[in-house]
Amino acid sequence: MKLFSQFADSAVEQIAPQLRLTDWTERRNLRRRKSIRAGMKILANRITQELKKRHECGVYEEELARLWPVSDKDREEKIRKFATEYGFRLRYYQPGLCAIFDKQARI
Repeated sequence: MKLFSQFADSAVEQIAPQLRLTDWTERRNLRRRKSIRAGMKILANRITQELKKRHECGVYEEELARLWPVSDKDREEKIRKFATEYGFRLRYYQPGLCAIFDKQARI
């Protein structure tokens, strides 16, 4: 059994440099950022379509949580930043309930 343990340890030492955890986490984080960006574009398109029909668009917690986790400390600020990036205004935000967007006033 001791021989197997030594063999396993040496195999792990040989393979370990190839299994760079930081590379894997960086790739995972990059995929997550791309996924969030795509989700933001989809949400922005939905809000745009809704604002063509009505003066405001409500987005409920279930959709918000996909892009901005409830545990984020600055969640409202991130949602507000999203709104301004896409030409909307965050008119109302109630954590755990919804966010209401309308068209950003032109100056």
